[in-house]
Amino acid sequence: MNVNDVNWEFVSKLVVRKTGFPFEILEQLHWKQTSSAITKMFQLDGEKKQVTEQLLHNLIPKSVVQLAEHDHKKGLHLLSRLRKYLGKGAVRDREINELRELFTGEHPLLVALNRWKNIEDQREKEREKAYAFFQLELKEKRKYLQMIFKDPYIAEAVYVSNPDVFNISYPKFIAYRDFDKRPSKIRTLEMRFYSYLQRFCSKNDTASFFGPMNYAKWDKEQLANVKLESTVGKYSDRIVHYSFWMVKELAKRIAEEADFRPYLTPKLHPMCKYDHDKVSFIHIKKELHLPETFRKILQAIVTDSHTLYELSHQLNLKMPTLNHYLKQLEQKKMIILDIEIPSTIFEPFTYLYSWVQNLPPSDLKNEWLNILEQFVKYKEEVLTKDLAYRQKVTAQMETLFEQVTHLPARRNQGQMYADRTLYYEECKGTINEMSFGKHFHEDFMKRIKPIFDISAAYGDVLRNYYQTIARRLFKKIQGQRSQIPYCEFIYQSQALLEAEDIDLSFSPLEHFHQQLEQLVHIRQDNGVAKLSESDVRLFDRFRNYGECHTSPDIMFSAKSIEALAKGDYKIVLGEVHQFIAMWGSQLLFDPEREKVNEEINQMLEKLPMYRQLSVILNTRRHKGLIHESFPGTIIQLFGAPSERANHVVEIRDLYVTEEGDELSLVDTNGNQHYLYNSGDENIHLWAFAPSRVSSPAIQFTGHTPRIEINDVIFQRERWDIGAEELLTICNQEDPFLIYVEMQRLKQKFQLPRYLFFKVKSEKKPYYFDFENFFSVEMLHSLLKKNKEVSFIEMEPSPENLWLKDDNGKYCFEMRGTVFQKQETLQANI
Repeated sequence: MNVNDVNWEFVSKLVVRKTGFPFEILEQLHWKQTSSAITKMFQLDGEKKQVTEQLLHNLIPKSVVQLAEHDHKKGLHLLSRLRKYLGKGAVRDREINELRELFTGEHPLLVALNRWKNIEDQREKEREKAYAFFQLELKEKRKYLQMIFKDPYIAEAVYVSNPDVFNISYPKFIAYRDFDKRPSKIRTLEMRFYSYLQRFCSKNDTASFFGPMNYAKWDKEQLANVKLESTVGKYSDRIVHYSFWMVKELAKRIAEEADFRPYLTPKLHPMCKYDHDKVSFIHIKKELHLPETFRKILQAIVTDSHTLYELSHQLNLKMPTLNHYLKQLEQKKMIILDIEIPSTIFEPFTYLYSWVQNLPPSDLKNEWLNILEQFVKYKEEVLTKDLAYRQKVTAQMETLFEQVTHLPARRNQGQMYADRTLYYEECKGTINEMSFGKHFHEDFMKRIKPIFDISAAYGDVLRNYYQTIARRLFKKIQGQRSQIPYCEFIYQSQALLEAEDIDLSFSPLEHFHQQLEQLVHIRQDNGVAKLSESDVRLFDRFRNYGECHTSPDIMFSAKSIEALAKGDYKIVLGEVHQFIAMWGSQLLFDPEREKVNEEINQMLEKLPMYRQLSVILNTRRHKGLIHESFPGTIIQLFGAPSERANHVVEIRDLYVTEEGDELSLVDTNGNQHYLYNSGDENIHLWAFAPSRVSSPAIQFTGHTPRIEINDVIFQRERWDIGAEELLTICNQEDPFLIYVEMQRLKQKFQLPRYLFFKVKSEKKPYYFDFENFFSVEMLHSLLKKNKEVSFIEMEPSPENLWLKDDNGKYCFEMRGTVFQKQETLQANI
C-alpha cells in the first residue's frame, strides 16, 4: 500500500453510541392489517383508473361514433352524462341501465362499465375492511403503547428526559383505561409519549442508560476482523454530575454573602482594557477616564490576582469603602466579581465545595458546608434504589436548591433536548470489548478515503471563503490601523453582516457546489448517484492546506455481525464534526483516557498549524466540548480554565492583522493563534481556524438522490415535500383519513416505509414509519405549524441493523477522530 493510501490516520480509540432500547419496540407498533387493506384499496384504485381511461379515451368515443351514424341524440346525451360522471370518479346505475337498452349485453362498453362497478364495489369493501382494521388496531396499539411505558426502564428514561412530563403527564397516560374512546387530552398524551419512544429506540443520543457510552478501537495487530464482547443489561456504570448552570447559581448565592466577599477575586471584564487612567471597551471603541481611586483599584486588579481582603490592605481602603467602589465598577461592566468555576472540568460542584472548604473558619462557612454536603448526599443517593426513590431524593434536592437560591430548580420546560434539571447522568454501556482488526481497518480506510478527501477539499474551500469574507470585513473596519482588537472585529463584523453590508460571494465555493451537483445529476440512476474515486480526484484542485482533522459519525449497514466481519457491509456517513471527540466528556468512562489524549498530542505535534491551536472559552453549556485535557492555548472569555491549562491568553489581548494574503489572529507577544472551533457559522471564528473538514450538502428541488462515493453512502436520499402536496393531508381531521392520505403520499412519491423526517419547528429529526399511525399522527400534528417536510431515508434500514442481543437489534454509530498529515497530502497532490 503506497503513501497515497495511508494519508489519513485515525486516533486508535472510537466512541460507540447505540440506542438503549431495541428497534423491535417500534416495529411492533405496526398497523399491519390496516396497511394491507389500504394497499389493496390503492391497487383497486389503479385498476379502476385503467378502466376509466379505457372508457374515456377508447370505448365511449367509439360508441359516440356508432350512435352518431344513426343520429341517436338520446344515446349521445347519455354518453355525455356518462363521461361527466366518470370524470368525477362516479357512475350512476341509471346511466348503466339506460345503456343496456341501447347495446347488447356483450358490448365492450357495457363489459367495461360492469368491470368498473365491480372494482368500485370491491374497493368499497376494502375501504370498510381497512376502516374496521384501523379502529381495531388503534385500540390494540394504544394499549400496547401504554404497556411499553410500564417498563421501569422506559418510564425512568422519560423521567430523566423531562421530569415535568413524567410527574404531570405520565400518571394520567398510564392510568387511562377506556380504549374505546380517545379524548383529545389522551390523544395529546399518546403523541407526546410516542415522541419519546421513537427517540429512545432510533436515536443515538449520549444520555443516561438510553444513550450509553461504549468504546471500540482500531487494533492493527489483531487478525480477527471484528471482535465484540458484551454483558447483559442496560449499563455497566452510572455517574451523576450536577449541571454547570446549577453550580453557577449556587456559586452566585455564596458570593453574595457579605462575610465571604473578602475572599472573592475580582477580574477585569473581558471586554475591557485598562491603560493608565482610562478603561477602553474594546468591542465598541468606547473609553472612560477614571478618578484616581478607581484607577488605583483597577491597576491593582490587572497587575496581579488579589482577593478583596488583599486589595483592602494593599490600597489601604476599608472593606465597606472598597465594596462601594467595586459595585460601581461591576455595574459599569468593568469588572467581574464572583466565584470563578472552571468550565473545563467534569465536576464543577467538587470545585465549589473545595472553595468553601478553603475559607477561614466561621459559623457561616459551616452552614454552607452543611448545605453543600446535603447536595453531595443527594447526588450519592439518587441512583441507589428504584425510580420512586430517585424521585423522592430529586424532590429533596430541588427543594433545597430553591430554598437556597430562590430560583426554580427546573428550566426549559417542554423542550425535548435541553439542560433543564439540576443534574444529568452519564452511563457506560455493556460493550466490554469492540475492536476492528488489521484487514478490516485496511478495507475500511480504502473505502472511506475518497469521502475524507472530498470533505477535506471542501474544508479548504470553506477556509478560503471565511478568510476572504473576513478580509473584506477587516478592510471596512480598520480605517488607518494595521491591526484591530479582536473583540472589536467580532462586534463590528457581526453588525456589518446583519446589515448585509458586505459582499458574501466567493466563486471557488460556488464552483465547488456546481461541479459536485453536475456530477450527481449525471451519475444519478434510479434514486442513487454513484461517484467514483476518479470523480473525487477532480476536486483535488481545491486543496490549499496540508493538515486537517475531522470527527465523522460512521454507521455500518449489514445483516449481522458475521456479515460485517466478512466485509459484506456498507459504510454510511452520518454527521461530520469539526471537534476532536476525545477532548470532551465522551471518554469519561475510558480507563485509557489519558493515554488517548497523549496519542492525540503526538499526532498534533506532526501538524504545524495545530501547534498553535487555541480555543475561546465561553460560558459552558451542559456537558461542554472543551475538557481540561485540551493541549493548546485557552483564550479566556466568560469561561474559566482549570489549573491544568498549559497557556492562557485574555481575549482582550488578541488582535486581527493582515499578513500578506492571510488574515491572522495574534496576541500582544506576536504569537499567532489558530482557533479550535465546532458547529456554528461565525466568520470571526472560522476565518482563524484550521481547515473546516465538512460534507458538502447537496439538495435539489423536490428530490435529491442518495449519493454514494466508492460504495460509501455519502448522503442519504431525500425528498422535500411542500405545502401544496401536503394540503390534503393537513386538511384532514379524521384519523383514518389522515392515515389513508399519508399512504397515498407514500405511493405518489415512491417513498420507503422507514424514514426520518425534519420540519423547521423541531430541533432534531424524527424517526418515521408510514405504517405506524402514531408516527403518522405526530407528523400530521407538526404540519399544522410547518409548511413543508423533508424525508430522509433510514439507512442503515431496519433489516441492516447488525448490532443485536437477546432483546433485539439496535441502531448504532461510532465516532472517531481522523487526521491528515501535511507530507502525505503533498505526496498525494
